[in-house]
This record gives sequence, C-alpha cells and structure tokens, in this order.
Amino acid sequence: MDKIDIERAQMNQKFRSRLRELLDESGITQSTLAKAAGVSPAVISKYLSVPDKEPMFHIVAKIARHFDVSPEWLGGMNDERTPFQAGSITDIYYRLTNTGKNELYNFGKYLLAKEQELPEESSAYGFQALDAEPAAPLAQPASLGAEKVVVKIIPKVADFALTVSGDTMEPLVPNGALLFAKDQSSADNGDIVVAEVDGALTCKKYAKKGGKVELKSINPRYQAITDWKNLRIIGKVII
Repeated sequence: MDKIDIERAQMNQKFRSRLRELLDESGITQSTLAKAAGVSPAVISKYLSVPDKEPMFHIVAKIARHFDVSPEWLGGMNDERTPFQAGSITDIYYRLTNTGKNELYNFGKYLLAKEQELPEESSAYGFQALDAEPAAPLAQPASLGAEKVVVKIIPKVADFALTVSGDTMEPLVPNGALLFAKDQSSADNGDIVVAEVDGALTCKKYAKKGGKVELKSINPRYQAITDWKNLRIIGKVII
C-alpha cells in the first residue's frame, strides 16, 4: 500500500470507530440512522463491519448533521470533535441540487485560477468599515490617512481593502473579515457596498425599489438603514 492508501484506510477505520461510538452514545438503531441519512440499513451495517467500505462523503455529512458533529471529525480527517456547523461550506454543498453543486464547483475552480495568477504578497490601502460614528475622520482609500495593510493576495480588480467590524453582515461577512472592493460611486440593486452614511462608514447590501434606496444588513437582527442626510457610495465589495 502506498502512503495515500494507508491514509485512506486509517480514515475509514476512524469513521467506523466514531460511527459506532455515536450509535452507542445516542442509543438509536442502525435502521433509524439509515432513515435519517437516506440510505438502507445494509449500508450502515457495511460501514460498521466492512474494513474497506469507504463511505461517500455526502452520506458522512448527513450522518454528522444527525449527530451534531463535524463531517471532518466523523470522516477521520481531523481528531477534534466539534459540533456540526450549519451553513458551513460542506453543509451548503451537500444541500444543493446536482446543478448547484456543479455551479459551486466551477466557481471554486475559477477562484483558484484567479489566486494562482496573483502575487505572493502585496499591500493595499484599507480602513475599518464601522456601523457607528468613527472616532477618527474618514480616511479615503488612496489618501495619506489610510492605513496600509499587508495581505497575502489581492485580486487584480480590487482598489482597496477593508476589515469589517461588527456582525451586521453575518453570516455572509463575518466580524473581522478582510474584504476587497472596487472604487466606484454607484451601485446596482443587490450589490454589497462600502458607503459613507452621514460621516460614518458601513458595509451593507444596496437595495433600490421604486426610487427608494435602503442599506440592508444580512443579519436579520438589524434593521435596514433608510434615513440619512448624506449618503455616498465609496466602493463595491468584490470578495
């Protein structure tokens, strides 16, 4: 056996052991688990008893969701037992239709191709995107007051970088995420934009309906910004 075969055999062994552990902990039957995973009881039985029976990862993901553990731990890819993360890339992928899976796969290949064309390390001018009045005057991306940040890769179409502060755009944009944006003063409906609202910076979804503009949060706990004296679109988030 070569190194890859040995690693796969070790992962399969961990999967069998951890699946048996979860069944013992929960007390549910193999038939009940099979129904939850959308497979026959014979499949679960083979996973537990046949050493070279390699599980299909979409089934591992369904079993992991049922037991609230990460597919990576259950599948033997890591040894840290963590809860299942709804909305993770793995969860999203295996909940898509085959058409959706292909689209996500092709987009992933496109992003990888873009990254391979980028320099190893570059710098960009960036600033904090805040949801409250900033303590310091607004710094333009190309001004002397902007903070210079060093990042591993910068998309060629990006004009500036920004670090998001706050959870108003979660789960799409996590708190602390580094984003890249294109410098532009207009936006289309649905764009994620960097905007100055009455002197304060914010990162929001641009929505326009019937001539009325709203700056919407992705996080449903926050209401859209609808009233202001001065609104200026600074850029469009590209990644």
